Amino acid sequence: MNDRPAGWNPLRWDCGRYGCYNVFARPKIEQFAEYLPGNRGMMDIDATVDVNGNFLFIEWKHPNAPPMKDGQRIYYVNLTKLSERIVAIEVIGDARTMEVKKLRVVHNGVFGAWEETDFKGLCARIDNWGEKMDRAPRHVQKAAV
Repeated sequence: MNDRPAGWNPLRWDCGRYGCYNVFARPKIEQFAEYLPGNRGMMDIDATVDVNGNFLFIEWKHPNAPPMKDGQRIYYVNLTKLSERIVAIEVIGDARTMEVKKLRVVHNGVFGAWEETDFKGLCARIDNWGEKMDRAPRHVQKAAV
């Protein structure tokens, strides 16, 4: 685990000073839809990191929210097919409290089975992935969670 304090890389937005982030700072990506073919729209990605050319994406869904839409599912299937060095984790949990209920990994275009877990379990998966990607030589790194 890192020795950094919690929130080491916080969102650098002060809602008390500037107002609601979603209102004032989040790009209105829906306005690009008319410029894309078909019934497509831009997707916001909740979290992503690059460790030595290996990429981890996290898509967070609230337990009461609808399941991942087909467009997002197809996006993560196609994205992770591009390279073994791309992994995505779909998380079901409450982002406000950081309570995690379950997760599933997407790798090589395949969604794995749902796994019951908690916040510490998610952190352990991220830590395990990060350690492997940080230690392995760049040309032989495999993005396995």
